[in-house]
Amino acid sequence: MWIYSLQVVPKLVGQFQNFDFVAGAIFWCYQDYKSHQNLWPGHTEGYVDHGVVDEYRQRRPSFAVWEKRNRPVIFASETWVYDGKGNHVSFEVSLSGRSLNEMPSYTLRDGMVRWELRDRHGNLLVHGEQPVPDLRHTPLVQGDWAVGPSPPLHLQITFLDE
Repeated sequence: MWIYSLQVVPKLVGQFQNFDFVAGAIFWCYQDYKSHQNLWPGHTEGYVDHGVVDEYRQRRPSFAVWEKRNRPVIFASETWVYDGKGNHVSFEVSLSGRSLNEMPSYTLRDGMVRWELRDRHGNLLVHGEQPVPDLRHTPLVQGDWAVGPSPPLHLQITFLDE
């Protein structure tokens, strides 16, 4: 058995999954921390900057990469449906869990998908939810609405695991 500490290197997780003897990886440094060690030579105090957020909890660009890499649910194949006049009237999005030889990977059951459609000003136009009993199969999330405002529209889909 061996342990390797991750320091904002999401690509390593992809490498870890190539070895059947690695069961998981732990991200150990979420936020920069104050220390008198691990600093540049000659410095005796300051912040060690290994985190995906800084000492004020402001997200670094690596935060989005880490978050996306660790999502257990993959949203794929988004399809917009239009009426004959070019207006959006529905959507379809397929969901899947990560395969068993990827990290992270675990079975997600009894989930719920909630979706919201907002206009260019952030006003809620329509929303819905759909139970997702099992992600071992690829469920299709669908939503529809009466013809509304033209694009840009913002669709937010959230998977809730109970």
